[in-house]
Amino acid sequence: MVAAEPGSRGTAEPTPQARVFYRMGPRQEDNAILLLVTVSLICAAFVGILETSRPGPAVAVRPTVVASDEPVRVVEPARVVLPFTPNTTPSQR
Repeated sequence: MVAAEPGSRGTAEPTPQARVFYRMGPRQEDNAILLLVTVSLICAAFVGILETSRPGPAVAVRPTVVASDEPVRVVEPARVVLPFTPNTTPSQR
C-alpha cells in the first residue's frame, strides 16, 4: 500500500469509471439491437434444426419433359380506352 501524501485525506476519490457495475446489464440504447440479434439467432437455430431433420425427396427426381416444341405465341393485351372526366367540383358527387 502506498502511503498518503501529507495534507491529503488518505484515500483517492472514486472516479465515475470506477463506480460502473458490469452486472447491471446492457444500456437502454443497446436493448433494441440486443433484442434483434437474439431473435435472429433463435430463428437461425430453428431453421437449422428444421433443415437437418428434413427427409429426402419422396419421389425420385425425374428429368423435365417438354410437352411440345412449338414456340409460345405472345398475344398483345387489348387496350381499353375510357373517357376521362376530371372532378372539378369535389363537393358535388
